[in-house]
Amino acid sequence: KKALIQSFGFAEHDIKVQTEDEQEKPTKANIERGISWLTSGLQEGDVIVFHYSGHGSQIPDSTGKEKDGKTEVLVPLDFDHNQYQTSFITDTYINEHLVRAIPKGVKCLALFDCCHSGSASNLYTMRSIDNSLNIKPRYLEPPEWMKEMFPKDEEFKIKVRAPPVGDELEAGGPEEFEFGPQEFQEMMNDPEFAQMMANDPEFQQMMNDPQFQQMMSQYGQGQDSYDGQDPYGGYGDQDGQDPYGGQDPYGGQQYEGQPHGGQQGGHGSGDGAAAINGADPDVDYWSFSGCRDDQTSADATLDGIPQGAFTWGYLNSLKDHNYDVSFEQLLNTIKSKLSKKTFPQVPVLATTSESRLQAKVSL
Repeated sequence: KKALIQSFGFAEHDIKVQTEDEQEKPTKANIERGISWLTSGLQEGDVIVFHYSGHGSQIPDSTGKEKDGKTEVLVPLDFDHNQYQTSFITDTYINEHLVRAIPKGVKCLALFDCCHSGSASNLYTMRSIDNSLNIKPRYLEPPEWMKEMFPKDEEFKIKVRAPPVGDELEAGGPEEFEFGPQEFQEMMNDPEFAQMMANDPEFQQMMNDPQFQQMMSQYGQGQDSYDGQDPYGGYGDQDGQDPYGGQDPYGGQQYEGQPHGGQQGGHGSGDGAAAINGADPDVDYWSFSGCRDDQTSADATLDGIPQGAFTWGYLNSLKDHNYDVSFEQLLNTIKSKLSKKTFPQVPVLATTSESRLQAKVSL
């Protein structure tokens, strides 16, 4: 909050804060209302910031689009594991109600200092201990019954015989490969491999086998297509969903900032806002995450203050660059700071196009 006001010119009355200690607590409904408030009445030239510092977790994916079978979520104060499909805030919700609610001409920065947050915005363009620091992971452990619902990647193997080419024709035939389902998915996303297997009858027979398709679907490898037709029978996130894709009940904070002069009311998805579809919208949106999807983000005592390690690294990196730095440069500085403090987490930068990685953090 101090950085928004002192370094970026935000007015205090344009900043909404939700914590356990505030009158407006970070429940699921309040967080969602806060996002709606943040994206309402936006006009060209406006700048907004969303900062979530709290618990993150994973729940079983119900869409079939997550490669690892897990959906990344923010954990509100009133979460209920027994209602896991409705009581968390999913990465899909963030993409639909924050990313895609940004009109063209408006800038949005989102910060996710929580576990399993690498693909919290569900975007394609991403760049991936000292005990005295009192390091604690910001991870909410799922209950055992939920863990049993997660796919177990190595329960079956997929054998593929690649068609012989070149010298292999004389050397005795095709080479045989063996993959786990997730590794197989990654190979199918390789255009050269997919093209090589496209006309192989034995491979196509396997891909069209109902039992094989059922096994793959159990591992979150939902069958997708390009315009309804997938020439390779591939499984994956070809519809544009992120392929790797709160509030802290124990004292974390959420900051949502609108620029001074920002209006409330109305809806921020005017004529310039992207429609919800498979592709990343062409809007000025950037998000930093405290770690990759498969990692946890730490709380620690830094500079004598208990705080999120990523938030500490982000704010101090901005100061080091005198608030004049590109997003990609800032990411590298944050990585360096966390590494020097021996934090294993790797922060992630996501945006809507490669060109925006070099944009200045000129909020």
